Amino acid sequence: MPDAQSQLALIPTGAVHDHPQNPRVVFRDDVIDGIAANLSGEYPQHHAITVRPNVDEYQLISGHHRIRAARKAGIEMVWAFVRDIDDDAAFMELRRANNQGELSRLERGKHCYGATDDDAGGRGNEGGLS
Repeated sequence: MPDAQSQLALIPTGAVHDHPQNPRVVFRDDVIDGIAANLSGEYPQHHAITVRPNVDEYQLISGHHRIRAARKAGIEMVWAFVRDIDDDAAFMELRRANNQGELSRLERGKHCYGATDDDAGGRGNEGGLS
């Protein structure tokens, strides 16, 4: 997700933590193993993850399988697009990054639930979940 707001940086894998609204219930070991098998001791720039600063660490927006593969391969530093964005923008980027066919119904539902207000909607009301 490179753009004008992103800064490409080499960051420690141990400083990267999942976004709390990531919908993944289960990470695909076959994908992680496949990525890890193709890493040869260093993490290539063209596989950069996307993060945002979070105190002294980073919150992962895109690249949940890639960061796990890097850790599995023993790589301590990964390339990342660091974006200084607010909570709403981070959630939307997370949603776009997970717009893939392999999300389960439960995972898609978690995204939908996270995108609605708890107070809004309901039977007979517009908005929210019904």
